[in-house]
Order: sequence, then C-alpha cells, then structure tokens
Amino acid sequence: MNINQYESPTVPLEKIDANEAYMRALRNKFRQYPSRKKGVERLLPVPRINVSPSFTFGPDSRVFTSGSCFARYIEKSLEFSGFPILSLLTDLPELPDNSGFSPNKYSIFSVLNELRWAANKDDVDVDELLLENKDGTYLDLQINATLSADLDTMRTLRRIYMDSYAKAFEADVVIITLGFSQAWFDKKLGCYLNIAPSRQTLKQYPDRFEYHSLSYEDIYSALKEIQKLLAENSKTPPRLLLTVSPVPLVATFDEKDVLVANTYSKAVQRAALEQFCTEYDADYFPSYEIVTLSDMKYAWIDSDFRHVRPETVDRIMAQVLNAYTEGHSSAKLLEARGWVETYFAAGRYKKVIQLVEDLEEDGTQAPEALKLRQALSYRRMGRPDLAQIAFAAVAEMDGKHAEDAAKSAQLAPRAPIDADAQSPEDYKQEALQRLDDLDISIGQNADLDWLRSYVENSRPPESEVTSDSAKEVKSIVSSLKRLLDMKKYRSVVEQLDTSIEEWPNEPELHWHRGAAHRKLKNFSHAIDDMIVVANSSFKAADKARMLAISDCEKYDMSEKLKHLQGMDA
Repeated sequence: MNINQYESPTVPLEKIDANEAYMRALRNKFRQYPSRKKGVERLLPVPRINVSPSFTFGPDSRVFTSGSCFARYIEKSLEFSGFPILSLLTDLPELPDNSGFSPNKYSIFSVLNELRWAANKDDVDVDELLLENKDGTYLDLQINATLSADLDTMRTLRRIYMDSYAKAFEADVVIITLGFSQAWFDKKLGCYLNIAPSRQTLKQYPDRFEYHSLSYEDIYSALKEIQKLLAENSKTPPRLLLTVSPVPLVATFDEKDVLVANTYSKAVQRAALEQFCTEYDADYFPSYEIVTLSDMKYAWIDSDFRHVRPETVDRIMAQVLNAYTEGHSSAKLLEARGWVETYFAAGRYKKVIQLVEDLEEDGTQAPEALKLRQALSYRRMGRPDLAQIAFAAVAEMDGKHAEDAAKSAQLAPRAPIDADAQSPEDYKQEALQRLDDLDISIGQNADLDWLRSYVENSRPPESEVTSDSAKEVKSIVSSLKRLLDMKKYRSVVEQLDTSIEEWPNEPELHWHRGAAHRKLKNFSHAIDDMIVVANSSFKAADKARMLAISDCEKYDMSEKLKHLQGMDA
C-alpha cells in the first residue's frame, strides 16, 4: 500500500506554503477566538466581527435584495439610509386580507427561478405556474402556499414578480440571503417551489410534489447559475453580497430533531457560499454569525428565537455601510438606532441617554424615535424633571409622536409615590389621581382603565385562612428548603404546581414558585405568580410587585406593567 497517495485527489479550498500560512496568521490580529481574559468585548453581548470587503459602493448605488424575511429587514435598513432599492414591490393588485402575502424567497432555487423567468419573460407561460384550487381560485407556489385569488389577480401578481426580478439586471449591488436547504420540487414543471404545498394541495394534486433536502452541490450549482444570469443579462454585472439568514427552520420535514436539521441547513449553505465567494467575484457578509453569536435577548424578537430584532439588523447594516460604503452618512445613525433600541429593551437606560447625547455631540441630529427613547429612559430612571425637558424636545420636532410628547411634557414633574410615608388609603388615592392626570393628557386608554382597576382592587382585606391551610402551607414551604439549597428549581416548580392546584389562593406558594421560575428564567410564568402575590396582603407583596414590573420592563413581557412603573415616575 502506498501511504503517499489518496484513493481520489483532494481539492482544497485554498492551498498555500506552510511558512506563508504562519506569517499570515501572525498578521491577522483577529485570529484568536475571544476568551474571558482576552477579546471578550468582541463577543459579548453582541459580536463585533471584522470584515474585509473586496468592493465598495456609493450612496447612489442601486440595490436589489432577495431571500428570506431577513432580506426584508436589510431592505428596510437600506431604504432608511436613502439607497435606491429596486426590489420593492409596487402596484400590487388588491389581495385578500388573510392572504399572508410575502415577497420572501426561502430556497436558493426559488431565487434562481425568478431570475430565469425575468430574463425570459416573453417565453414564460404564466398560467402554467398557477394551480387551481377546488373553489376555483388560484395559487402560485413560487410565492405563497396560502395566497389564493381569482385567475386575473394571480396572473397580475406573477407578472409583477417577474418585472421586479428583471430590475436585478439593472442593479449595482445584489444582496441575497440564503434561507433553508429544505425544499419542495414540482415534478410536472421540473422546478423547485418557494414554499411547501399545503396538505389540501397535496390531496388535490397527488404524486406531483417531492420533498428534497438540498446538498452542497445543489446549492453551489444554483449560486453559479445565478451569477451567470446576472452577468449575461446586465450591462454591467452587479457586485454580489451574500449571507445566510439567521432565521431558523420553524419545523423540519425529515426525521431529525429540528435543532440538528437547522444546523445542517445553515451549515451546508454557509459552506457553499464560502466556496462560491472564493472562486467568484462575490463577498460573504457574516450576518448569520453576528446574530447567532449574540446574547439571545439582543438577537431575537420577543424571545421566539426565530425572528431577528430590527435593532440587531440596524447594527448589522451599520457594519455593512461602514465596510462597503467608506462610512456612509447614515451608518452612524443606524448603529445608534440599533444600540438605543437594544439597551432600552434591556433596561439599560443610562446607556440609552448617553448614546443619544454622543450622537448629537458629533453633530448628528437624533431622529424623533431616539429622542423619545431618551425621554422615556429619564422617566424610568425616576428623573421626571429631565424627562419633561426631553419630551418637550420631542414635541418640537413635530413628528408622529409630537402630540403625545407635548402632553407628557405638560405634566408637572412629580416624585415617585412614597408608599411608606402614606397610609394605604392615601397611597391609593394618590395613584388614582395620577391616573386621572394621565387620562386628561392622553385621552381614553384601555391600559389606563386596566391600571385604574388594578389600583382600586389592590390590597384586598386579608382573607380568612383556616388553621389547617396555614399549617399545610408552612409544611409545604418547609419541605422546599432542601430543594432550594440544592438549587433544584425545576423540582421546586413541579412540587408547587401540585400544591397550588389544591391551594390556589395561597400567595406564599405563588411567591416561592415565582422565585423558582425566575431562577429558571421562565419570566412569563414568574410574572404571573408575582402578580398573584402583589394582589394579596402577603408580606412580600410590594417586592413581588416591583419584581413583576422589573421583569416585564426588562424582557418586554407586558405593556400594562410597563405603564404601571411609568405612572410611578
């Protein structure tokens, strides 16, 4: 056996001399993965990734975006920055209210389909792409599985799509985000779909569709054909900026755990992009890495772990503009907007105030939305005097929040209610008076009605507790001590779930279960328990109320309790 030869020749992505590899590593100041001792600021709370662009584009560059919902986020950020966006769909026909219409492209082959058809619009039989439903309406599985309308409407929508993608051939920059590697194939037409057909469609058209899990070769070949189409149909081939969407699979069609299936889906597309960008005139931008390496509370909307927070997209696009436009004027503003929203959502109000001040010290006019966050941050920090000044500044900007800001500015600065310095009845009356003031300033509001009911019915007289129930509660709490000492909070919750079924009105049980939920970071459940405690005469009622307010504000769980804290400021 000859140990110096492999059965088949290897084709590495890159091959350089060993000494040069070491020298290159020494020149790369970003070569080492961050640790607690060195470089932690590059990773936490959100990563700061170095980018080396191979091209740049200017403020007048025409941009076309395509891909999954993440592409729409990119589109909005670029539109905010003033770039001409060619991919925006206009003059859409009237669609059903429940259509679920979206221009997203979830498979790389669906992007390829649209470019093929756009390049040969006269040869495309639009009716062939439409499927008739049993009720006589039609759908286009290259667009959406739930959007159905009459034949003329769907024909019009299909032509609008083709006209839209034809504009990619006029673009200076084409940005494509790759979504999923799980795809559906139409055997009759011989092409991939954008989205899975519904079960009803499968019954109506049996044996027509197949599920495919795309391979590296599939994705790589599609990318090459997209590059070829753009080069052949454009006067000047556009520059390509490619990324992988961080938005994960909502569910999987194979037998793997969705967490494993999603990892393959993203990894195979990321690998194909690496090879493609190495061999062709294209750049990869690490949006996927920036989001997935971020602290979850800074990355995902409402903790659903799927949709990226708009402020995260702003920070990403600020990096794109800084890298690819040589410091576009709106890059600083996008970055500030991204961080302001991030810090505000995390309850870091001092950082919000400082960011807005820094932006204006640099000579950039902070937009209304950022000034409003600054005003709200002052109010939540218990600085009503500064909040009043900030609200007045927002009102002077005469934007969409001007009227509400003006009303907030007119409210006299008031110190927080001191519960310890007043009798319970005086405390309640002061709170109700402030609610009346808010009613006058902003008009009838459902949240204020809820708060008024909350205040009027708070602190009910202590309910009669039988000696048997008191003993039982004491016994239950005592039995939890060992579990708490061992930090077995899940076991605490399970035991209290059973106890609360039998003793649902015992606030002490809710208090301990809420505390365990907080340790487990189940903040939604913790808030529910703390509200029960806050509405009781239990000794920890005030603390429970403040914890509920804090958690609601920090994790954006309940606008109602946010207003409650705002009222006290």
